[in-house]
Amino acid sequence: MPADKQHLEKTHQALFNSTGPRYQLIMPVFGPLAERLVARAGLAPSDTVLDLGTGTGAAAFPAARQAGRVAGVDYAPTMLKQASQSAASFQPQTVIFYQGDMNRLPHASGSFNVALASFGLNGIDPARG
Repeated sequence: MPADKQHLEKTHQALFNSTGPRYQLIMPVFGPLAERLVARAGLAPSDTVLDLGTGTGAAAFPAARQAGRVAGVDYAPTMLKQASQSAASFQPQTVIFYQGDMNRLPHASGSFNVALASFGLNGIDPARG
């Protein structure tokens, strides 16, 4: 990866990592938007969902109430810590969170039949096509 891209990724990650502790302050605005996204997805109990740029789980939690399994990926550990703490109220394995890069996912093709990206599209690398 070119040095300028690496620097951009690190800067982006640092921004969201530092925002994590205050992110819940904007949830009165973001929460309803994420819930509308999930409602429009029309999820079923048989669905497996990947929430890209999950942050604190704004879309993952409403999705977990409808789908069989939800995985949220984000590269900001402080956001994921909040999401993981909130996940304690869900059945085990219904919703999981892990740190990763949505441009380089470790999943095999077909692992999920629904992908959500409520607020994480700013982390997509347009050069990857």
